[in-house]
Amino acid sequence: MQKRFTGTLILLYTLPWGLQCIVNTFMSVYVSSLPFSTEQTVGNVMAFGSAVTMLSQLVWAKIAAGSKNRLRLLALSLVLIALFCLPFLLLRMSLPLLYVSIFLFYFCFMVHQPLLDSIATENAERLTLSFGAVRAFSTFGFALTGLVCGMIGFTSSSDIFYYIAVISLISAAIAFTSPKEARAPLQNRERSGFAGLLNKRFILFLVFTFLLYLTSAVNVVFFPVYYTDVLQGDVELLGIMSSIEAFLEWCIMIVFGAKIAKMAPRKLFLIIALAAGFRCFAVWVTENPYLILLTYLGSVVWFGLQWSSVAPYICKTVPTDSNMTAQSLWTLASSGLGATAGSFLGGIIAREVSIRTLFLMGTLLTVLLAALTPVFFPREKNA
Repeated sequence: MQKRFTGTLILLYTLPWGLQCIVNTFMSVYVSSLPFSTEQTVGNVMAFGSAVTMLSQLVWAKIAAGSKNRLRLLALSLVLIALFCLPFLLLRMSLPLLYVSIFLFYFCFMVHQPLLDSIATENAERLTLSFGAVRAFSTFGFALTGLVCGMIGFTSSSDIFYYIAVISLISAAIAFTSPKEARAPLQNRERSGFAGLLNKRFILFLVFTFLLYLTSAVNVVFFPVYYTDVLQGDVELLGIMSSIEAFLEWCIMIVFGAKIAKMAPRKLFLIIALAAGFRCFAVWVTENPYLILLTYLGSVVWFGLQWSSVAPYICKTVPTDSNMTAQSLWTLASSGLGATAGSFLGGIIAREVSIRTLFLMGTLLTVLLAALTPVFFPREKNA
């Protein structure tokens, strides 16, 4: 049973993060390809999607708190993602319809991240591998999907929704037929509530996350548009490079995961902020459509360290019974608030100045964030 449960989580980290690769890499390209779209349209629509993600985290976390089987809840969210791909494929898109379709899609899109992280950390004793080794398969799935999409290619940008629907339905079938997870008694979870989250370390971490993901939105939303529209780069090559980046992140997590877990948070997140700054700076100074792909090295370090450390750091910062809510709030701060603000402000900056200037702004923000790392991660008294 332990091997089956571990295998199930490995598959559920692999496939939905493959779905995430497609959305993160190509959704902004799809929006940009629409006849009525401008750079500000891309920023506004992607910001709206992030805002919906932020709202959905609170709703799904509330539902999950009372759920007896969160893997079945995960299956439901994945089926809904596949269903909400249909408007993009079957309907002639207009701006109002685009916003409705984005709302439905993103309301279910990021449910897998806090659900799986909370399930894996709360059932760590049932795993035959360490949490870090299991979590690493999310990056592996991201890499593999990007490689497959890059090799197969797209006849049009709307083709991504065929891939998304298929991966979602396969993942839903796995989640629905998986072994039941172990859960703490309901009264323990209710007693903790939000009160356990009101501590200085966790609140500072959420603020740090929000600021970091302002920069992440610049890379996720606007780099594909900058690369394909401004530099005239190849979209299939972009997908392949995204997969190579994710594969290298997976290698970092597998090889150095144990050492990363032992690093002091202040040092660890300083490196993450500097890596994010390198990514933005390198894009800003490089205009060659091939050489600019080397800027992904910054993301390799950034996300390789981040995905090895965020969930365990949260577990150390909040009470165990608040884990699911804390994971959801982190996703809200990152893929919700941070991505919303970054996408919206990025669209304004791209319109008023230039899309390239966004990456200079991202560089300055991450340098400031790195300088303030000691504030966000104060030393522990027993350290």
